[in-house]
Amino acid sequence: MPRPGPERLTPADEVDCLPLVSRDPEDLLVNLEAMVRWADSARMRREIMAAIEFPIDDVSAFLTVNQLVYRGATRPTDIADALGIGRPNVSRIAGRLVAEGLIVRVADPQDERGILLALSPSGRVYAERIAAIAEGRVRAALVTWTAADAAQLRALFARFVRSTLANDEADLREFLVP
Repeated sequence: MPRPGPERLTPADEVDCLPLVSRDPEDLLVNLEAMVRWADSARMRREIMAAIEFPIDDVSAFLTVNQLVYRGATRPTDIADALGIGRPNVSRIAGRLVAEGLIVRVADPQDERGILLALSPSGRVYAERIAAIAEGRVRAALVTWTAADAAQLRALFARFVRSTLANDEADLREFLVP
């Protein structure tokens, strides 16, 4: 897409182009966002798909399998919510994954009308590769850390996640600064 002519652009010196969050390289929010952006990037997803030789060239199918790595058998509605897509899309994706032999549909033991999506034996092979890459990345990132520092990070991050999830039902307007 070509850049519009100067008459359609606001001069950069007339706009505050700085980020709204801290510029401190040790800021927790900045670092969490950087990790999520990195892990959620199309490049990272494609690299992992290539490394594990994922048999379907479809990022949504890969992400569905990835959800099953971390959740185990899961309701399609929960997959849709996690991926930010509609339930009909999950049904189409599940159909492709079933046809490829990577997942199966099973009866939900908690809901007599519901189903769960679960990894098939073939799907578990790919899921194990995804988990191995994730675990390997963590090990590589911590290779120069002391065992005590790594244990402290695990404990503090787990505590942070628990606190964050416990506060999930908060009215978000409470966090706005007047």
